Amino acid sequence: MSMRSFISIFFCIIVILMLLPASQPFAGEADRKNAPFFSERGPIEITSERLQADSNKNIAIFEGNVVAKQGQTRLYARWMKVKYDKDGQVEEIHAKGEVRLVKLDRVVTSDEAVYFSNEGKIVFTGSPVAEDKKSTVRGSKMVYYIKDGRSIVENSTVLIKGKEEEKTR
Repeated sequence: MSMRSFISIFFCIIVILMLLPASQPFAGEADRKNAPFFSERGPIEITSERLQADSNKNIAIFEGNVVAKQGQTRLYARWMKVKYDKDGQVEEIHAKGEVRLVKLDRVVTSDEAVYFSNEGKIVFTGSPVAEDKKSTVRGSKMVYYIKDGRSIVENSTVLIKGKEEEKTR
């Protein structure tokens, strides 16, 4: 199998797996804005300065200015490792180095993030911060459940912004 074919198949697999949690299309723009990260339909595109793929170990490593895009969601990192099973199904995505997950006005930053496909969750560690127009949440660890948009934060601090702060953002 050529490297080009492998990469094409690999990206198709990522797209399919990331779309599984999204069970219904959105009714309108308001629903889309409040939808969980990586819950939109459509392809996921990953760009980086370097890609290393090892089909014997079932891993692909993206290095240097890594950006994963799907619809209005972006995942940025300096390094990303994707593990997949013998059938090409993604098992885990591990991102490190200035990790930032962005969807419209919602942003989560951390030192590391790990996506577990079988559990449908992303775990942020290394001083994670989640922020939107209305609040900022900080903790030592954040677990984000993709399907329902729920999260659990350990050692949390929450700042609820007033109306004046919302207007200045």
